[in-house]
Amino acid sequence: MNLYLIRHGIAEDAGEKFSDAQRPLTREGVKKFRQAVEGFMTLSPPIDLIFSSPLTRARQTADILAHQIEAAQHYPISVQVCPSLAPPDDLKAFLASVFQINPAARGVAAIGHEPILSRWIAGLCGAGHGQFEMKKGAIAGIELTGKQHLSGELFMLAPPALLRQMAR
Repeated sequence: MNLYLIRHGIAEDAGEKFSDAQRPLTREGVKKFRQAVEGFMTLSPPIDLIFSSPLTRARQTADILAHQIEAAQHYPISVQVCPSLAPPDDLKAFLASVFQINPAARGVAAIGHEPILSRWIAGLCGAGHGQFEMKKGAIAGIELTGKQHLSGELFMLAPPALLRQMAR
């Protein structure tokens, strides 16, 4: 199975208007992430499930992805909120929930946050910590292998600017 780890789009700053958990995507964040997903969809990734951190910016990013998958691949896809994608994260619990819901899934997208996603990439691919930078809207693809799918091989690490260029 392929796991696509996706960092949420550009969000409003925390402060007086929004707590960290409530920060929504900016207009620019919505626009740029839509363009990035258009580029991502040119790869025809088989995605059967989308999981999202419960934080607002991740949920909005997941909804954009789901909408564009439905439009491009003509099948409905739902977004499931997964607390394991938010601090404090839990990779093993996340993978257990994925395989409990659909053990035959071809591809799963997970929308989350930094530095969690970089740690998950490093942990799954055996690269140690701090080896990756996930910009807002970036997508990493990992083919899960190994016992209980707790290891994998990184086959894609695409920054959002590259994905937006692919859409043109």
